[in-house]
Amino acid sequence: MLNALPMANLSATEQTSVHEGTDATVPPPAIDYSMFTSSGNWPFASAWQNFLMEEALQPLPSTAANALHDGHNAWDALFALPNMWDQPDARSPTIMNFQHASLSTPGSCASRSTETPAVLASGIRATAAYDNSFWNSIVMPDGSSQGRALSEFLLAPKITQSLPSLPQSSPGTRPQFILPQARERLLELVIGQCPKENLLQIVSVFPSLEALQVLVETYLRFHSSLHTGWIHFPTWDCNTVRTELLAAVVAAGACVTSVREIQHFGAALAYVVKEAIGARWDKDVVSSSRVHSQGLQLLQSYLIVFSTWFWTGLGRKLRLSEKLEMSFVIVIRMCRYSRRSYYTPIAPQAADSSAMVEGKWLKWAEQESLKRLVHAFFVHDAQMSMMHLINPLMSVSEMELPLYEAESVWTSRSAVHWKAEIMSQTHQSASMTDSMPGSLISCVRQALSRQLLSCSCTTTSLLLYGLWSHVWSCRQDHDIMYNGLDNTSEGLLVSSRANELANTIQAIPVTNGDSKKTDSKLLMISAFLSLALYTPLPALQKFLGRYGDQEAQDAAPLLHDWMLGRNSRYALNSAARILHSAHHMGTPYLHGFSAYAVYTAGLTLFCYGVMVTTQARKTHIGHNALRSAQTMDSSPTAWLGGIDDDAAQVQQAFLASGYGVPAIRLQNGVPAAYIHQPESIIALVVSIFTRQGTLKLDGMPGFTENLVRILQSLANSAAARELDLSG
Repeated sequence: MLNALPMANLSATEQTSVHEGTDATVPPPAIDYSMFTSSGNWPFASAWQNFLMEEALQPLPSTAANALHDGHNAWDALFALPNMWDQPDARSPTIMNFQHASLSTPGSCASRSTETPAVLASGIRATAAYDNSFWNSIVMPDGSSQGRALSEFLLAPKITQSLPSLPQSSPGTRPQFILPQARERLLELVIGQCPKENLLQIVSVFPSLEALQVLVETYLRFHSSLHTGWIHFPTWDCNTVRTELLAAVVAAGACVTSVREIQHFGAALAYVVKEAIGARWDKDVVSSSRVHSQGLQLLQSYLIVFSTWFWTGLGRKLRLSEKLEMSFVIVIRMCRYSRRSYYTPIAPQAADSSAMVEGKWLKWAEQESLKRLVHAFFVHDAQMSMMHLINPLMSVSEMELPLYEAESVWTSRSAVHWKAEIMSQTHQSASMTDSMPGSLISCVRQALSRQLLSCSCTTTSLLLYGLWSHVWSCRQDHDIMYNGLDNTSEGLLVSSRANELANTIQAIPVTNGDSKKTDSKLLMISAFLSLALYTPLPALQKFLGRYGDQEAQDAAPLLHDWMLGRNSRYALNSAARILHSAHHMGTPYLHGFSAYAVYTAGLTLFCYGVMVTTQARKTHIGHNALRSAQTMDSSPTAWLGGIDDDAAQVQQAFLASGYGVPAIRLQNGVPAAYIHQPESIIALVVSIFTRQGTLKLDGMPGFTENLVRILQSLANSAAARELDLSG
């Protein structure tokens, strides 16, 4: 059994109740542009209503009847869920203590299951929940998509009426004023990728100057919230950057809005950008190890396109994104962008003239942007690995390039301010020790050896993503050791490695700079790493029916043993921490990795509740008897997530021995969710996605909507089964 147990004392992360920070993957709230309300701006509005894309999101089953396949008995082995959603927080409905006799010795485990236990469900097997989602989209990315780019672009509406509203420009950015010449260059780029006979149609659907400006500002605001942002706002000028880069920014700005029509327009425009990048790369980029600034902007455009596609929730875009990522890795390796030797120190001297300082600043900004671009791709690659549960394309051992410069240097508004900040940083660094990490690989080494000093939020974020490959490798090794091999020397080695990783993750502070307040984004990444370390996520997804009924049944024995072990309880606590961090994010909605992390946490809690309640009912605890026990048992409630010092003792007792009833309470006034009531868990997770019911599904990004519908489909199937049993 994998015994990845953290240190005895709770970390500051688990004890604090203060959460700060914003979700890096969420765009700003929207503003009304009343100037765009004319119906004449929508020449293709009616055509858009009939727009049928191959990867367009199909409505997932919303009723229990639709959630079941014809002829399937997917829920025959499942329990009847209690309907106690409105139970007040003051009275904790409880069941038996979550203890198991097999855990009397720390780290011990029940004997291995060689077949599906009779007291357990043979797998939830709710395959209908995944049938119409992007998870099971099987497409072959085409080599040349000019025809598809044209067809999608021509079917897109002229986006003016549905433009999102936008508050004032965020700190670090400035208002973007696009000149007519820039719009003409964009239009020329699109026309160049499409047959000339469609010229009039292209012109008719192309956004106005005001619409382009809004979309550019939307993406720049979104980008400014990223820990790994690489656009240098002080030198950014949308009228002078490459046309491909400006088009990519417009497409990404459309994709991160909350309006479905605009999202599809952005995805279609990205097709055009992808084709344009391929056409210009061989022509404009020199064939050498160093790519000049124009080539760098093509790389930036490339990253924007496939990182945006990855989170659209559209099957074809997702597969194309995965295809493009490998090309990006090849460029990084061939051009030596991940090596320290590629980068040269650039610093002003006290005697430098204004012109010299200006030139150095621009050169430094270009090099720093490239460093940040490589790190941003590394983070994206790690997130891709987390979502697909596969090995990442890049290893952290490749990340030898220097870490970011200080944020105050990066955001300097002019060459004069940049020089002053550099001089100040030089004096400060002279008084510091040489133990500060200079690269991501050295940062990971120091973290694993517990020698890491305090670091910025950006470095902490990179460090956590850098540890993902270690967590995933350890999880894979444990799964290989399953079926009785965990008591061998190899199994003990894996267990020891897991312990070290768990302690390393817990030791990394997730606070926001000098304020010492918990950063919600960092907390979410840290909790997800712990969740992946404690939980057999591939088996869990099999059990939930993602890969069909047979694999759902095959995964049941492994999850049965996991449920009986201590690691499952630590997994519940990690999942609860993810929900707490998402709840405290000051963002209009969740998107990208944050949405996926909440979705995974919900699946883990739901699956555990399914198995525990099924086992209780099938060991001759009747339906009515269980309901009675839930209200009469005096066991204390173990509030998971570590936000209340008063509840820490009960929480630790549950994690150590299983004593108590696990539950999650986000805040006073919000109904609590109890782990033995899986439907209440789904309701809690959905309330986080919908911001306590204030956000509709069609107001979310397509990717997030997909995840919510899967969760709702699972809950609907469970509710249908309960009606069958109670009847």
